[in-house]
Amino acid sequence: MDSHDAMLQKSGKDRRPSSIVITDDADAVRLAELGYTQVLSRKFSVWSLLGVGFSLTNSWFGLSAAMVTGINSGGTALIIYGVIIVACVSVNIRENLSEKQELVLTLRHVIDKYHVFAAYQVINAFAAIFNCYGKTLPWTASFTLYVSLISFFVILVPSVTPAHKPASFVFATFINNTGWNQPGIAFIVGLINTNWPFCCLDCATHLSEEVPRPERNIPIAICGTVAIGFVTAWFFAVAMFFSLYGDFEQLVSTPTGVPILALFYSALTGRSAQVAGAIVLESLILATGLGCQIASHTWQSRLLWSFARDGGVPGSKYLAVINEKLDVPLRAHLVSCGLVAVVGSLYLGSYTAFNSMVTATIVLLYISYAVPIYSLLFVRGRNNIRHGPFWLGRIGMVANVVVLCWTIFTLVMYSFPYTMPVAANTMNYVSAVYFAVSVIVAADWIFRGRKEYGHV
Repeated sequence: MDSHDAMLQKSGKDRRPSSIVITDDADAVRLAELGYTQVLSRKFSVWSLLGVGFSLTNSWFGLSAAMVTGINSGGTALIIYGVIIVACVSVNIRENLSEKQELVLTLRHVIDKYHVFAAYQVINAFAAIFNCYGKTLPWTASFTLYVSLISFFVILVPSVTPAHKPASFVFATFINNTGWNQPGIAFIVGLINTNWPFCCLDCATHLSEEVPRPERNIPIAICGTVAIGFVTAWFFAVAMFFSLYGDFEQLVSTPTGVPILALFYSALTGRSAQVAGAIVLESLILATGLGCQIASHTWQSRLLWSFARDGGVPGSKYLAVINEKLDVPLRAHLVSCGLVAVVGSLYLGSYTAFNSMVTATIVLLYISYAVPIYSLLFVRGRNNIRHGPFWLGRIGMVANVVVLCWTIFTLVMYSFPYTMPVAANTMNYVSAVYFAVSVIVAADWIFRGRKEYGHV
């Protein structure tokens, strides 16, 4: 075997005819039919795959992390019904993916941006370490799934009883502190809050070479992610709003900058050890967040590696190599972690720019779903591909159209400013992010990609 063949096998990219691949592994044979060599062990079960998928989306956790946006742009009505709206869209995304394949003892401690930045980098490094050894990842994914679900129930019970607010407050309160004169625009801007918890539904698809029978097990994991995500996010929102003691102003203006911590403190009004209880509940949020970060690193490393295997990024030959001893794409993993650290530096320079980057990731993910859907509908044709076990026929067609329409909707509406009147430090610069990404992608394609993509 020459050095070129060795590199192909290590990267998992082998365009030689699949007939020369001698194996009893049906999954490896199917992979070979696509022109790839099996290089990662299939160590994930459906449950551990669901663990990665749900730990990354972690809808109830995501809702708590971005709750202040929804409160200002629609109040309880936005969050309660926004979860339902985005979950319905996520079901259509699911169909498409399935079809294919005592710090603050008084709660007055002010957190400055340097604290946030330092915590960001520490958590990034912590999660990076967990993803350096492949054999423990399934166990870690399963464990973080349990942590999330147990934390959800532990938070739900003490927070919701006794109820402090009537049902009319929870289900029919609309608040518009955005400055927009049109309530509908304020509601749409606030949808970003409920959209964030349902991002990255494609996570499980990037582990297709590490799970047996991916054509069956990945759709199951994606369906489970959406189902569990909706149930936990919706009931979490309802419970939290019933438990609020006082008004929303105490959440929005909390000096800690952490509205969910202020909400826990409010929910425990009249209880002994109110401060300690709020801190304990917040610690469960942090533990769940760590699991989310670990899953995020698993997802992004596989995404970069698989793209590099096809020559889709600069330095593809270097990034496409698998560390056989650790059973992970170590180079792609470390580079992606480095990029995450760099992006975090934006927070120090401009909080507004950082938020625009976060918003852009939501829409850019939708665009990544929409491109193959467009190709399926208008280039290849739905009936001109081999149908998998989750082929949905006309329902799948409806799901295709819904996702395309939702992508266009978010591309336009999520570009609106969050508040009015617009100032330099409150502007939504997401359009500038789109432009920068487009320039980078176009330049890479012109000077490198068109020569290397698909030819590594």
